[in-house]
Amino acid sequence: MLIRQTKNPGKTFSEDNGMYKIVRDEPVGVCAGIVSWNATFLYVGWKIAPALAAGCSFIFKSSEKSPLGVLGLAPLYIEAGFQDGVVQFVTGERKTGALLASHMDISKISFTGSVGAGKAVQQAALK
Repeated sequence: MLIRQTKNPGKTFSEDNGMYKIVRDEPVGVCAGIVSWNATFLYVGWKIAPALAAGCSFIFKSSEKSPLGVLGLAPLYIEAGFQDGVVQFVTGERKTGALLASHMDISKISFTGSVGAGKAVQQAALK
């Protein structure tokens, strides 16, 4: 399901204190994003593009307050040449977000919303 097959072997950056950092470009697997209602289409770009650039697939859950807008985007990804399943859109209430956050096959999750909901996503991801 990855959209590219190459991997960056790593770049090193030296620090003034004699230490160094290694930055490697490796896919982590399936990523997910849960977003609030107020800027859904901006979140699509902000969350999905970095995951795809890293070679990951992405599941995007829109807010239950604005569920229908993103569903029209799914066919556009297919039309653009992405394989089935690389980008997926789901809708639902809090329970859907909790299922995404706690799913063991999701390697990384991104959340935009209230502090309370963010803490709930964090707790679900720990399980």
